[in-house]
Amino acid sequence: MSSDETNSESAGSRSHPEGNPQRGTLKELEDSIGRLMPLVGRVLASAWNIQMRLLIAIGLMPYAQKYPWALFVLAFVLLGVVFPLGLIFTATGIAALNYDVRAKDQFLADLDKRA
Repeated sequence: MSSDETNSESAGSRSHPEGNPQRGTLKELEDSIGRLMPLVGRVLASAWNIQMRLLIAIGLMPYAQKYPWALFVLAFVLLGVVFPLGLIFTATGIAALNYDVRAKDQFLADLDKRA
């Protein structure tokens, strides 16, 4: 074994206390993803609010409030007709469920409610 290999091995074990460089890297990746997920949820819930404000603006929100299942129908129609829009609508709807959206609130997510 050359001195370069010995130096690189000792540098790798010094940077990770467990002695396994992959374990430390995976833990850092897991921590980064854990910090990123709430931000992604807020962005998706914000996109949901934009979609609901669009329904309010075009006058369809009273129907959505009276028949909440119509939002599911809209999701399936979008999935069938314009697949990418259907995926976005579905993903934002799932994210908005974490913010306890309700028909009485016009399905708007209260972003200050959940930290």
